[in-house]
Amino acid sequence: MTMYYSCLIFAVLLSFPSAYGVDLEPNYYEAKCPNIEGAIANAVATEEGKNQGICAGVIRLFFHDCFVNGCDGSVLLDFPDLSSEKYSPDNLGLRGFEVIEAAKEAAEASCGNRPSPVVSCADVLAYAARDCVKLLGDFTYNVVAGRLDSRVSKAGDTKGNLPGAKFGVEQLKTNFANKGLSAKDLVALTGAHSIGQAHCTSFSDRYTNIVDNEINRTYASELKTKCDSKPIVDQDYVTPNRLDVQWYTNENANKVLFFSDWVLRTDTPSQNLMNNYANLNVDLLTFTAWQDDFGKAMVKMGNILGGDGEIRKVCSARN
Repeated sequence: MTMYYSCLIFAVLLSFPSAYGVDLEPNYYEAKCPNIEGAIANAVATEEGKNQGICAGVIRLFFHDCFVNGCDGSVLLDFPDLSSEKYSPDNLGLRGFEVIEAAKEAAEASCGNRPSPVVSCADVLAYAARDCVKLLGDFTYNVVAGRLDSRVSKAGDTKGNLPGAKFGVEQLKTNFANKGLSAKDLVALTGAHSIGQAHCTSFSDRYTNIVDNEINRTYASELKTKCDSKPIVDQDYVTPNRLDVQWYTNENANKVLFFSDWVLRTDTPSQNLMNNYANLNVDLLTFTAWQDDFGKAMVKMGNILGGDGEIRKVCSARN
C-alpha cells in the first residue's frame, strides 16, 4: 500500500464520528486484546475455504446492516417470531451469518473468553467484510472500530432504507445520499456485484420483457435458460468469484442483472466513472483507481451512524 493511500484512508477514518459520542478508532482493540483482527481474519479464511463464495455473502451482509439504522449488527439478530431484519423480503438470500458467528467465537477466544464479551458483532462484521475483500480482491483498507450492537431489529425497517433492484438513477443517488454516501461511492460500491449470486425473481422481467439498449439479447436468453433450471445465477458471468473491475466491462456491454445496475449508464458522470474503471489494466499486485475508491467507500459506509447498544455474547441474540 502506498504512503499516499495509507494517509488518505487514515484521514477518512478520522472524519466520521460514531453515534456514541466518541470517534471510531483504528486499532481499537490493540490495547484490550491485540490478536482480535488476526483471529477474525483466520476464521473468515477458514469459512471461505470450506464454502467458496460465502465471502460474497459477508460483504453483502455488511452493506445490508449499515444501510438499515447504521452499522450496528442488527441484521445478525434472529428472533423466534421471525420479526428481525434478516427475515425481511428485502433481505432475500442473505448469507454468511455462520461466518460472523465463527469469527466472533475466534475473536473472543483470542481474548481468553473473558466473562464479559470484548468485541461487538458489528465490529466483527466490519472486519470480516474487509477480510473478505482481501480474499476475493487481493486488496485491503483500514477499519475503524468501537461500534455497539443494537438490541433492536425489525423487518419493517428495511423498507425505504435498502436500494431496490428496480430503482432509477436518481432514486439510487438519493438513497445513498441519505446515508452520507456520494454518487461516486454508489458507482464504486456497485462494483461488488462482480461477486456473489442473485435470485432470478429480482430481475426476471429483464429477460422476459427485453428492452433493446438495456440488456444484450444473447445475454438475456442465457439468463432465461439458467433461471429455468435453477433459481439463482452468478452476478458476474465472467469472473464470478473475483472482486474486480470485470463488472464494469459487463455493464458497458449491457450484460448485468438488475435494472438498477444498467440504469447507471443513463447518468453521464456515472458512465464516465464506469468507463474509467472498465478500462483499467488490472495488476493484482498494485492498487487501481477502483480499488482505492471502493476501499474509501467501504470506510465511509462503515461509519454510518448506529444507535446505543451493547456488546453481544452471541451475534444472533441479545444479551
